[in-house]
Amino acid sequence: MRSIHTISGRCNPSPGALELAPNERFGAARWSTTLLIAIPLWIAMYLLFNTLLHVTWPPSLLGDACPQLRSMLAGLI
Repeated sequence: MRSIHTISGRCNPSPGALELAPNERFGAARWSTTLLIAIPLWIAMYLLFNTLLHVTWPPSLLGDACPQLRSMLAGLI
């Protein structure tokens, strides 16, 4: 009788069949690529909403917990 869970008909796959390399588990994106996309996108959103549309960012919990940090970063957090 063949198992419906595997193509080969075996119930137990070979020991290394389910192990994936760290980059293959969630995609092949590197941190450098991710940051090269995320940072300019964040800057563009900040400029669009804060500068052009005048929609301010809501205050953050980190800024509420550390008011000195908020004043040092000129209100960014």
